[in-house]
Amino acid sequence: MRWLSLGLALAVLMGTVLVPSLGAAAATCQSGGDYDIDCTWPDSTACDGANSTPRSKTLPTGGILELRYDSGCRSIWGRTPSSLNEEVFVVRDSCSAGNTAGLTNQVNTPHRWSRQLNDKNCTGHATVFIGGVGYQTTSY
Repeated sequence: MRWLSLGLALAVLMGTVLVPSLGAAAATCQSGGDYDIDCTWPDSTACDGANSTPRSKTLPTGGILELRYDSGCRSIWGRTPSSLNEEVFVVRDSCSAGNTAGLTNQVNTPHRWSRQLNDKNCTGHATVFIGGVGYQTTSY
């Protein structure tokens, strides 16, 4: 059991985690205050900030997984090339709202986006699964 935990920790640090299915990771949206941004689409929300890509990971398919950030809403979302045809999502790693995934993707060629999550006073990362293997950005 100790070796399994060590192996999983190493896989997470390397950005590659074997996961059989994403089905168990349902979207959980907070409400009220700063969390009203949760599970909204980044292109349909009026945020006055600049969008940036603070973290990214090159995928074995040649595409790039991006953790996107909007400084106005202080929100994060995941983005991949739409040609990848795999669901991308974001997870809050630390904050009072807990671990939350923004699922259900939208395709706006040339990208596929996740829904966004509030990132104020939190850290988070983007993840995509390709053939049962999870790839994630580092946290921001």
